[in-house]
Amino acid sequence: MIVAFALMLLTLIFFNSSFYYEKILHKPYPYSAKPSVAAEQKSIAKETPLAAPAEPSALAETVAEKPAASMTPMPPARVIADTGKKADTLWVETENIICGISTAGANIISLQTKKYGYNSGASGENGKAQFIELVAPNSTGGNNVHVDNQSYDKIWFTPQDSVRRRHLAGRDTCLVALRAKNSDGSFLTKTYTFYGTSYKIGCRLNSPFIKGKNLGLGWECGLMESEKIDFTQNAQNYIRKGDLSDGKSVDKIQLKKEGAEEKTGFYRWFGMTSKYFLIAIVADTMRDMDISVTAFLDKGFAQNSNNKKGMKVFDCAVRNKINSDSDELGYWIYTGPTAIPELVKYQVGFEKVLFNGWEWFLWANVWFPMVCEWVLWLLIFLNQVFHDYGISIIVLTILSRVITYPLTQSSMKSMNRMKDLQPKINALRSKYKTNAKKMNEELMALYKKEGINPLNPGCLPMFLQMPVFIALYVVLQAAIELRGAQSMILPWVSDLSQPENVFNLGAILPGGIPWYGNHVAILPIIMAILTFFQNKMTIKDPNQKAMVYIMPIFMLVIFNNFSSGIVLYWTFSSALGILQQVLLDRSKKAREKLSPAPEFEPTGKSSRR
Repeated sequence: MIVAFALMLLTLIFFNSSFYYEKILHKPYPYSAKPSVAAEQKSIAKETPLAAPAEPSALAETVAEKPAASMTPMPPARVIADTGKKADTLWVETENIICGISTAGANIISLQTKKYGYNSGASGENGKAQFIELVAPNSTGGNNVHVDNQSYDKIWFTPQDSVRRRHLAGRDTCLVALRAKNSDGSFLTKTYTFYGTSYKIGCRLNSPFIKGKNLGLGWECGLMESEKIDFTQNAQNYIRKGDLSDGKSVDKIQLKKEGAEEKTGFYRWFGMTSKYFLIAIVADTMRDMDISVTAFLDKGFAQNSNNKKGMKVFDCAVRNKINSDSDELGYWIYTGPTAIPELVKYQVGFEKVLFNGWEWFLWANVWFPMVCEWVLWLLIFLNQVFHDYGISIIVLTILSRVITYPLTQSSMKSMNRMKDLQPKINALRSKYKTNAKKMNEELMALYKKEGINPLNPGCLPMFLQMPVFIALYVVLQAAIELRGAQSMILPWVSDLSQPENVFNLGAILPGGIPWYGNHVAILPIIMAILTFFQNKMTIKDPNQKAMVYIMPIFMLVIFNNFSSGIVLYWTFSSALGILQQVLLDRSKKAREKLSPAPEFEPTGKSSRR
């Protein structure tokens, strides 16, 4: 066991080492010291933004390109600067979003989520939190259009009515149409359709100019990260991912350095995800597409004064290319949270962006996402009953224990019998220490006489719980339903999806304690204490006595940085395990009083009896 935990520790060290990042992944080590100002300026000078396609040869009116986007959460820009005139912005507010459409390119330059705020997921409608903005301010915006690789981002679009603000509720719908002049004198009309209670935005392009040409649609401004930047975490936690789907499965593209990756095939939709939000452009039908996912540096990290480790994070832009066979093209955009009840409404496989698994590990890419979805649906159902995700996690723990109870009980009984037989086993080993074959024969005869299966693994129930444990760990990290979730049973925990923090060690120990972290949590301490008493009850072999003390410390260090929800699950599971062991021991003592066990003398004849 000591060797096993040593290997675990070495594994953790290896996957956080500069050798792993620089030699294996071929990327900068995120925990290195902050580079010098000269080196940082040199690095920024080498960074090239996403190249803008060539403009149409003849433009009716043009608008200057916006400055480079800053990816730190901040209020959206209401106007776009131009050397000659200011672009206007049309606003549509539904029950879910506030959308701003610029007359420059007719692009979406603002998407604010009314039901999610920056302060731990609190609703912005009550004024306690600023709405989350998904589009970077001062960017060209999303829903970009290209015709034969010529961008419309700088072309002036004229609104087709005088209404500049609209408010929708319930089943209300509205159309927002903007028109621009093409190089041949014809007009291109971009029409948006908004729905009062939906995150869906309908889109339609109309123009004889697009027929027979290569038409490109994209979301090239990236996707703003909704969560507070934690510069003590791995930079990879903030990488946005590209998503391509045929409507049934999702192909995820995660680029860890600047560059592009292209895919060709029949797809229904493409888009990108942050931790909790999805932007997806959905075709009306399955289409043959050439899709490009381009990674660019999220400069908000490099420019943030708290980024003392010089972390680099990459956002992404997506664009497709299709052959337009008519003068009209219809599609729609999903612009909302990755909440699974919301995603399944559209029946195009959006929910597949939530979870994935490794194919090389027993085809986990097939069964593990289903386990995660099952755990999430169960948590949502339990929360609808108890209205408390903490209680829901406890109920889930009880259900898991009930399902594995027969195996757990059998394993505990087997372990107790093995513990009782330890003196007899030691006596046989001492007597036949020079005759291994005879010792094994006597041991097997003893097991047979006592009715014990030595192959009954005591860790099997824990192994069976591991898929649920890992699925819950992933769900708590990825499910927006648990973002900002609180519980009456843990009043000091403000967010079950985040590590518990009752005391900030960073205030007195800059950088915190290695491996343990920069904060102190209560639940891992309780779990470590329970683990100690559980080991004291079950480990009687003197050769394993060190594990009584090593295991709780190891669990304390590892679980201190886990989300408080998963620590609650494991802590309560340990408490139930101790209760089960106590009841089993009492039952055993009651039986021993009725029929005391006979003393054992190793005579060497047990196998013949």
